[in-house]
Amino acid sequence: MENNSILIVEDEKKTVELLKLQLQSEGFTITAAYDGEEGLQKAKKEKPSLIILDIMLPKIDGLEVCRILKNDSKTKNIPVVILTCRHDMEVRLEGFKKGADDYIVKPFDHRELLARINSILRLIKLQNTLKASIEEVERISVINEINKAISSSLNLEEVLKIIGCQTKRLIDYDLISVALLNKGNKFVKVRTLVPHANIEVGEEFYIPFESSFLTQNITGGTTLSFSDKKILELSVTPDLDKVLSAIIVPLNVRRKTIGSLNIGSYKENAFSTTELEVANQIASQVAIAMENARLYERVSESEKNYHQLFDNALDLILLHDPETGSVIGGNRKVIEALGFSEDELIKMSMSDLISSSSSLKAEEILRKIRDEEELIFETSYKKKDGLALPVEVSAKLIDFHGKQLVQGFARDITVRKQAEKELHFLANITTNAPLAIIGTDNDGIITSWNKGAEIIFGYETEEITGRACEILIPDELKIQRNLIIQEALLKGLLEEIETERIAKSGERVPVKITYSVIRDEKGKNIGIAHIIRNILQERELQRQLIQSEKLSTMGQLVSGVAHELNNPLTGIIGFTELLMLEVNKPLYNDLKRIHQEASRARRIVQNLLSFARMHKSEKTRVDINGIINNVLELKSYEMRVDNIEVISDLDLNLPVTLGDPHQLQQVFLNIINNAHQSMTSACQSGSMIIRTYSKETSLIMEFIDTGPGIPKENITKIFDPFFTTKEVGKGTGLGLSLSYGIIKDHGGYIYVKSEESKGACFTIELPLIIDNGCINEIRSYSSEYPVIRELDILIIDDEDTVLQLFKEILSREENRVELAKDGKIALEKIDSKGYFHVIICDIKMPNMNGNELYNLLKSQQSELIENFIFMSGAINDFETLSFFDREINPLLLKPFSISEVLNAIFKIVNKKKDCNSFQDLEKIKIF
Repeated sequence: MENNSILIVEDEKKTVELLKLQLQSEGFTITAAYDGEEGLQKAKKEKPSLIILDIMLPKIDGLEVCRILKNDSKTKNIPVVILTCRHDMEVRLEGFKKGADDYIVKPFDHRELLARINSILRLIKLQNTLKASIEEVERISVINEINKAISSSLNLEEVLKIIGCQTKRLIDYDLISVALLNKGNKFVKVRTLVPHANIEVGEEFYIPFESSFLTQNITGGTTLSFSDKKILELSVTPDLDKVLSAIIVPLNVRRKTIGSLNIGSYKENAFSTTELEVANQIASQVAIAMENARLYERVSESEKNYHQLFDNALDLILLHDPETGSVIGGNRKVIEALGFSEDELIKMSMSDLISSSSSLKAEEILRKIRDEEELIFETSYKKKDGLALPVEVSAKLIDFHGKQLVQGFARDITVRKQAEKELHFLANITTNAPLAIIGTDNDGIITSWNKGAEIIFGYETEEITGRACEILIPDELKIQRNLIIQEALLKGLLEEIETERIAKSGERVPVKITYSVIRDEKGKNIGIAHIIRNILQERELQRQLIQSEKLSTMGQLVSGVAHELNNPLTGIIGFTELLMLEVNKPLYNDLKRIHQEASRARRIVQNLLSFARMHKSEKTRVDINGIINNVLELKSYEMRVDNIEVISDLDLNLPVTLGDPHQLQQVFLNIINNAHQSMTSACQSGSMIIRTYSKETSLIMEFIDTGPGIPKENITKIFDPFFTTKEVGKGTGLGLSLSYGIIKDHGGYIYVKSEESKGACFTIELPLIIDNGCINEIRSYSSEYPVIRELDILIIDDEDTVLQLFKEILSREENRVELAKDGKIALEKIDSKGYFHVIICDIKMPNMNGNELYNLLKSQQSELIENFIFMSGAINDFETLSFFDREINPLLLKPFSISEVLNAIFKIVNKKKDCNSFQDLEKIKIF
């Protein structure tokens, strides 16, 4: 029944009566004392649930009463609440030093007092419950240890010694013994379990059965606990008269009393009800141990029974000579498991049985067994079929018929080893996975933390395990995380939830998390597994992809605009050249200026197209100086308005080499762009020297700027992918990395020298490779061109200006020129006329484009395909690129000059062996 009594120690009767009235109404039993001395007496006698103690008391003040109560073993656990009229902190602190559990200042609110009393009593109840739980755990532990001793040893003396030591953990005794009835009940044999005085463990004493008070209680069959001088018979020791309390518990085996467990103490009333219950449990274990000992003795006496146990054991049992390791014998399980006959087995030694893959060799095992009492190890036995049997062996020396032998109990652990292997494999996956795999319990406490988690979040396993997982969660995401956990608990699994977490460094890490509920064997939720993937690089790649798509779209736009510009530029350049053939000097100079500016516009458009155009990586003869000049022309306006002076120091005799002009152009543009941006942001001006020269078998390009330079710590990272020092949105960090890859692919080197605040020098070395190949793209800047006469020529283009330009150019020399605005019209003209010496065809046209017309004629095996010259304002798709990879026909890129047109026609016509009249055509110079 729950104790609800409260002792009030207060010299003011009004206060006592008020407290009684308030507390009795709440169901408490109230006792009062009016001075310190009376309070002490009633506390020791009544042992109330709680004491309300005034500080100012007659005889003994409240603080002293508190100190005495807390120092007395009988009252130290009674909670004390101090009443005081003083607000002085020193008084309260002194009360706590004396052991007070709480205090309340007069005048007090009865609700506050009641709340504090209930809080303290709840705490005491919890403490008592915890204490009982701890005692129960300790009791179970003791019983388990005794069970373990009983099950692992047949040595009664050893078992009883363990029982004596383990009992001490639960019962504070001074003497403990076991009394056994002998056959015929003629006397009682008493055996001590722990040493005391001059009595050693295991020593036995005999008491006559008839005159023994002990034997009378044994035969009664009930547990006794008492304090009486009759207990002097419990043990034969010099300090017998000191025993004041005792417990006698019968030892019953199969409903028969065989003796008793006797426990004595030098204190009065030393044993509690709980200790009596514990003594009963221990006595049952002692009875088992005694019975086991008797059974062991019987087995030892009977050789037949011993062999039966030996042969029927589930473990493999082997007997060896301790010196030579020779097999003396083995049980039936050995023969079944290893496949050897009994005759084969006794001709073998331990070294024959131990697998060569075992870490322990037979000689080492025998030596260890001789040196140690018992050796437990894992090894493998060789089976007759050559396979290995993994076993766990417990081996020790035994006395067998007066001879020492090594007895080994070997348990087949094949299943366990396989399970361990699978667990190890799974553990390796978990440990070495590039994902963070984190386990938490139901309270969100981290219970497991793999290597991937260490890498992503920066916490070592030791420092994070046992902490709340909220340390990883940003404040604004904690509510969201709790909702996700609730959903995961309902569904069992939530996959790829994208969110953010906080690393040890404070950095926010974008992640995707899969939540999986962990359940025990009964299906109860015991935690959650978090499988976390760092998506920082994935996000960066997405950003790069978006940027790439933007650049691709921009390239397509630029290409389309350039294509549209090239058609009118073709007309401007062509008609200007025609006019220049006929006008006088003043007009000629004006037309020449128009021609020069249109040509400049052509170069700008071509440079734009070269960046927007898709290129198959292909090495051709390249003019390094020409590529650099193209890039500088593209950048000239920006650098001029940003006050960047460019000094070109290009070797005019620089040899050509093999390379991809488009890729090299991208490399040069990346380096010049970086220099331009660094000088503009740091200095708002600057200068750049671009130098080329050859050295032995290499071509050298140097780009020297006067920018802020590169910090020493960044030099080694400058070519790493995604490394950038620019603001977000102003750089991808891929430019120099791609440049490094391009130069390496060309068999060259790129490196940088720089000092902070002293600018940077990027150097590129390319191998000098000589190649005599040719390019089918027509690009001649000669001012001379051949005269083409009396040819049938078909011009196909959807632009009227281009058609009229060709008609003007070619009709002047009595050529017969036909015009068509698309492939279908051209096909009709071809079918009608039958043959054209030259067909100049645009690639992109409505209805039927140039590729389709060419392929149609090719499928008809027409000889006209050899007479084709293609023209285009831009090549900006893979289909067209692939087409020119396959075909060798010339290509005119708009805008083109009269010279380029006539030279292209000349080459087509000159290839015809039956056209000798065209071999030495006259060339004229127009300007």
